[in-house]
Amino acid sequence: MKFRAPTVCFVLSLLLLSGISESCFLVGDLNGDCRVDLNDLVLMASQWLESPSCSEAGCVAHWRLDESRGSAAADSSGWARHGTVVGGVGWNPTGGVFGGAIQFDGVSGYLWSSYQGVTGSHPRTCTAWIKTGQSPGEIMSWGNRDVAGGRWVVGVDETGVLRVDTGGGFVIGTTVLTDDRWRHIAVTFDGSTTDDIILYVDGKIETIGGIVPHAINTQAWATTKLGVFQLALPAPSHFFDGLIDDARIYNRALHLKEVWNLATTASTLYDCADLNADQTVTLSDVAVLSENWGAETPQILINEFLASNQSRSPLGPGQILDGNFDASDWIELYNNSRFSVDISGWYLTDDADNPTQWQFPADSGELTLEPGDYLLVFASGKTQAENPGNYPYIDPAGYLHTNFSLSKDGEYLGLFAADGITPIHVYDTIALGGGVYGYPPQKDDISYGHYYGQTRYFSPPTPGADNVTGAFTGFVQRPDVNIKGGGYVNPVEVTVTCDTPGASIRYTTDGTAPCLLAGQDYTGPITIDNSMTLIAKAFKPGLHPSDARIETYIFVEPDLATFSSNLPIVIVDTLGQEIPYDKINRPFIDCRVIMMDTDDQSGRASMVGLDHLKDKGIGKIRYRGQSTYGQGHYALEFRDEYGRDQDVSPLGMPAESDWILSYDILDYTLLKNEVAFKWFRDMGHYAPRQR
Repeated sequence: MKFRAPTVCFVLSLLLLSGISESCFLVGDLNGDCRVDLNDLVLMASQWLESPSCSEAGCVAHWRLDESRGSAAADSSGWARHGTVVGGVGWNPTGGVFGGAIQFDGVSGYLWSSYQGVTGSHPRTCTAWIKTGQSPGEIMSWGNRDVAGGRWVVGVDETGVLRVDTGGGFVIGTTVLTDDRWRHIAVTFDGSTTDDIILYVDGKIETIGGIVPHAINTQAWATTKLGVFQLALPAPSHFFDGLIDDARIYNRALHLKEVWNLATTASTLYDCADLNADQTVTLSDVAVLSENWGAETPQILINEFLASNQSRSPLGPGQILDGNFDASDWIELYNNSRFSVDISGWYLTDDADNPTQWQFPADSGELTLEPGDYLLVFASGKTQAENPGNYPYIDPAGYLHTNFSLSKDGEYLGLFAADGITPIHVYDTIALGGGVYGYPPQKDDISYGHYYGQTRYFSPPTPGADNVTGAFTGFVQRPDVNIKGGGYVNPVEVTVTCDTPGASIRYTTDGTAPCLLAGQDYTGPITIDNSMTLIAKAFKPGLHPSDARIETYIFVEPDLATFSSNLPIVIVDTLGQEIPYDKINRPFIDCRVIMMDTDDQSGRASMVGLDHLKDKGIGKIRYRGQSTYGQGHYALEFRDEYGRDQDVSPLGMPAESDWILSYDILDYTLLKNEVAFKWFRDMGHYAPRQR
């Protein structure tokens, strides 16, 4: 795919993800054209009154659990891995999601098979329908409890959420499953550690509530069971209390769209007309199809976009630069259907009144998106006036650039057909004020886009890949404190609050980042009686964790409480460490920093009072140089809770993460450098700012 520019041939950058079974997330869309219509009914008629060919690739065990008596549970996968029920179990022939189900009593009932499960670190998927009001309970399991990483136990944990325990490591979800409703659960794994496990509930990817990384090496030891894992003491057995239906094991990791199909139609195959899983195609399947009759979704989606790209080298997860190595905003298109679509001459716009604002090259023959193809376009504002010989602008890496950029504050965004009239996919549902509708306000390096027919934020972004993980509906508000950081003489009782209903707060005082698995739960006022930095974050399932509230408290001696200065005061507490004077390695050490500005009325700064440092961070300090007069210069850096550069605005100056505490013995008036720097800036040049 090539576009001719003035002197260079560029290759248009199409980001491909191949080998994926596509789905428009519409039950009844059997032919994959993203609409439910007569074509799907014709396909269903071709399978009428027959047992359709819905063979599940990689399905190595499938217990439908439709039996009505006896102790045998048939395996319909073709591998003859039949199960046997033991203890307190009962058949419920009509009580399942698809036909019957099995009732476990939570005390002694389970099902076992001689199948030893998928072992080692081989890919796998486990799925089942469950209905329970109790926790904990184990749904499906196999492996060796005594070997680190050697077991595979899928269950409901003590808090009622989905959990996978691998022995030394685990992953938990956030959706509470103990609501006594039918829930479809699925777990996929393709990798080497618990970080590679994906959880699903009701066909959709789960937000991870916690994870302990550990290598996975499942052992061929205890055979597969439903309803329990370890029978032998002293290990506690968490028998499942509730109903299980349609349990399956695959020796491959299902794709997210296959999991969705499985949860909605009991098949991973989009063209299987047996929509109610009764192993034949009849009027009952027509009834399922008719529920979505006439429904459609776009074949080409604005799948994801990033309105505030802060990427920089070295690139982190989800970060990308354009072909000019600029951090431009970007828009990702995706062919959601199972048909090739030529988007030559189509339009992108951020103006609802101007649908033809920017046009893809027309009649190029090079803009056909195959099923599952992604096309990344940078929204950098490259206009025709600025690039008359290369428009639409194509950068050295082959990326197309629009003539508009995206607004972080939210705005309209649309994709239009080549006629300039027909909307293909638009973002126009959020009221932004003044009669304007579009996408909601955005944050730095957090993208927004399509997710199972709805919209979500994504962190990290996923340019050129499925919107698989890190999806959330919004943001938890940053916690607040009743007593801000600053200089204090006496202990203070700090109360932390969050305006997001239902949010929980966790905090640390050692400079590390609080998370669901680290830090302390906030349960009441925190007594602060020595110098420390309080970091608090708020969490709520389904929402992105809040920004960190960082407050530094430094305690000064009582005899310094009355000291004041006509200059701002910077207080650096190194927590008892001496700043090393090492010209070679120049190491930073942790410190606590507050800055006290002069009062507007008195014109003086005090050692006691509120910190005037805006956008606070965690301080690090080192020697920057040494003068012959016994004083030195210090380099002061600010980091966020994860150790990344944190821009702060000390004493009203522009925000930056790296600062110098400069000592100039020859400038007694503190004006010589300032005058020179200011004049140089006034002439349009770069020069330091200082106070």
